[in-house]
Amino acid sequence: MPHAPRGAAITTLGRRIYADQLEIVEDHGAERVVRIYSAAGHSHREEPGSDFAVVEAGLIAVTPLHIDLGLTEATGHLRGLRLDDLL
Repeated sequence: MPHAPRGAAITTLGRRIYADQLEIVEDHGAERVVRIYSAAGHSHREEPGSDFAVVEAGLIAVTPLHIDLGLTEATGHLRGLRLDDLL
């Protein structure tokens, strides 16, 4: 860490820009050594209040996340559908 944090802030999850490049450094048939790097200058969008912006400002980012990607509220509705009609 280059310096001590000046504080902390609640943030939103910033959006990363994926511009990664893959370079084959060594090729031994089925075995390869690759280097993955970002060719872009910024790897994220400039968004005030995002975790990226807060960390760049020297603060600790506290970003609440919701890991469950399933929409369990819709399960009951889906159970009533005739799924065999999808075939």
